[in-house]
Amino acid sequence: MARKSRTAALGNLAVLTLLVATCTSFILITEGAWWPADPPASRWSWAAISLIGYGVFSLWTFKSKKRRKPNVECPERGSNCSTKQFERTG
Repeated sequence: MARKSRTAALGNLAVLTLLVATCTSFILITEGAWWPADPPASRWSWAAISLIGYGVFSLWTFKSKKRRKPNVECPERGSNCSTKQFERTG
């Protein structure tokens, strides 16, 4: 199970690196100001609030995951069953 999470983390890191490289290339190929006016200050504050809210929600979601035991194959039926059922049927 640790291998899957390590692989997922490496995949996420690769995608994040690709996004940063793409954004950096866009900054380098555009010359000067690409938008004629700065956004109002209220939009910056709403952007910051939404970013912080997204971070808090993501952290809460990540921390609240419950760990589950993997399903066990039932030899009688060939389908998944719980561990307790497997112990009872022997």
